[in-house]
Amino acid sequence: MLDFKSKNDFLKENGRFFRENAYFTLKKNGEITRKEFNNIIPAAVFVEDIKKFINYSMNFYKESEDKEIRSISRMTSENDDKIDKNILKLIAKGSYKHLLPYCKEMYFRDEEKFFKILFNYTLMDNIDFNKAIQVYSMREYFKKYGYIDIVMDLVMCYVSKMRTDFHDFEYAKDSSVSKETIKEKIINNKEKFMTKEGFKIISYFKILNSFEYKEEKKYISILMEKMDKFDIKDQEVIGEIEKEILNKLFI
Repeated sequence: MLDFKSKNDFLKENGRFFRENAYFTLKKNGEITRKEFNNIIPAAVFVEDIKKFINYSMNFYKESEDKEIRSISRMTSENDDKIDKNILKLIAKGSYKHLLPYCKEMYFRDEEKFFKILFNYTLMDNIDFNKAIQVYSMREYFKKYGYIDIVMDLVMCYVSKMRTDFHDFEYAKDSSVSKETIKEKIINNKEKFMTKEGFKIISYFKILNSFEYKEEKKYISILMEKMDKFDIKDQEVIGEIEKEILNKLFI
């Protein structure tokens, strides 16, 4: 398994074995279960040693009946407006297989527009679902290694199947705090944020700081509330790979 010469080759061959059938489950008694995605894509970007990356990834390897290596088609005949609307609608519905061709089409038509729409949607969603690190890492992966279907597949599968929670966004008030102020606060307290909750905060800030957004004052409010409630004494320690990823996010 360690014989792969590139991360692209490894993910093309094995990526389908890291895909979960469900990230959100609703039981008859009303109990909701959510399962976080692993950090394979972030590790592929931010862990340079390929053997270290593969060893980490194999912790999440799961034999599956769904062994198909899928090729994502494109919606070349659709206009931009329909593609934009369908991406948002299909993420909200959790319809990930129908979503993928629209995502791929928009990515190749306008990469910046695609990621701004995706980042904006993620900022509206619940920060605790940790989608920010996945979408940010997908953009960085494509920059570093080039586009491959399986990365789009794995990330968008999680983003859509985890479903959406807009509660915090709906009730957020505009904040007067600047992104630069948040950045300074994070940099000056680096060790404090080397935890699982810190991972979510830093990732959310990375996509917030990637573009200008119409509702960014609300996103800042959501982030500031999360940071104000942050208490290092109550935090879950992260593993060595996550620490390596987080250290790279500070650069």
